[in-house]
Amino acid sequence: MGFVAAVDACAAESDSMLRWAAFSALAYGARGLYWRGAAACAPVGSGRFGLLASINKRIAAWGNTFVADTPLSDNHNGGYNVTRLWSTGFPLPQAARPSAGATDLVQAADDDVLVAELGSLGRFATPLVYVLNQRVALQPGAAGLRTIQVRLRGDVTATQPVEGDCAASRCQCGLSLLGPTLSLSLPGGAGQLVALAMAEAPESGA
Repeated sequence: MGFVAAVDACAAESDSMLRWAAFSALAYGARGLYWRGAAACAPVGSGRFGLLASINKRIAAWGNTFVADTPLSDNHNGGYNVTRLWSTGFPLPQAARPSAGATDLVQAADDDVLVAELGSLGRFATPLVYVLNQRVALQPGAAGLRTIQVRLRGDVTATQPVEGDCAASRCQCGLSLLGPTLSLSLPGGAGQLVALAMAEAPESGA
């Protein structure tokens, strides 16, 4: 069952800290956000209001992708849930460090990166990962845009950042970057949902 994460809009002046609080909640099962204290700390027209609005827009675009909201049925594909977490840099609950195991989807990643693997709860669905830039700073603007790389297992043939709700079959998953190395440019604390194309397993006896 999904939950709505309450994030304190007044807790930090830093844009990267506020992004991290919001985007990381999705990696731990949140389906939505409630900005506590937003009326006082982020009034309409303020810079912080614009920041929170941009975060909300990104998360709303992914809809119910992260956690299924109805039981599996003939008319619903069941959505996704977070099945495994990998983290580099500071440790996080339930997150393992990439170790290049033969069956591990995430083989390696740049420093200060969190990767969540999303598994389908229903019929066949596009494989997804969710990547977060864990690099944050207390000062506003100090943790700017950076390019991070994640090396995935060799049977990943292409990757594509996703916009839209894949659980509701309303997503853009055109494949644009060939190979198992994922490269993303993300500001401090931000996350990105990514679709994967996988090589088909050879038929037994072939």
